[in-house]
Amino acid sequence: MVYLYSTAYTSADYQDAALLCLLWFLFGRASDLTMLRKANLSIGAGDIFFVRFIRVKTAEEQGLSLFPDDDFSTCPLLAIALALVTQSSPTASLLSQLSEPQTVSRATLTPATPLIDLIDHPEAVIPLHQTAKKSDESKTADAAPGIHSYVNRVLDRVAKNAGVAERLTGFSTVERGT
Repeated sequence: MVYLYSTAYTSADYQDAALLCLLWFLFGRASDLTMLRKANLSIGAGDIFFVRFIRVKTAEEQGLSLFPDDDFSTCPLLAIALALVTQSSPTASLLSQLSEPQTVSRATLTPATPLIDLIDHPEAVIPLHQTAKKSDESKTADAAPGIHSYVNRVLDRVAKNAGVAERLTGFSTVERGT
């Protein structure tokens, strides 16, 4: 993470450094990062920065209080600021380089469907013209590589140059395929 941050020269490099910092200090699981939105960030009484997120595997809500530090490697607040500053376009996601989590819905549009549900989650409703296509149901929801592939590519790209001699083992290998 420190190597990537210190040698970064493009906004993508800085975004990847922010991603690794947030993984290291805040979340631990890459899949939890895909659910983090700007709306989950707040500043409470006493100027305490607060992050709320839901763990993907356990569905439990967690919150973290963050305090500033001058060093990027020890301050997730700097990583969050860096992620926001280097975004190329407005997005609800905190880390714009990560693909949006894909939801598969079997719901169809009916007269009883609340309008607010359509406004809040337009991607969750299957359009009427697609419900007739039964052949698409056998395909996977998302053929693009997921968050774990992205994180592993970033780590593989910088590990050798950063002086890391061994690949990650233990818990990290369990998470690679999930």
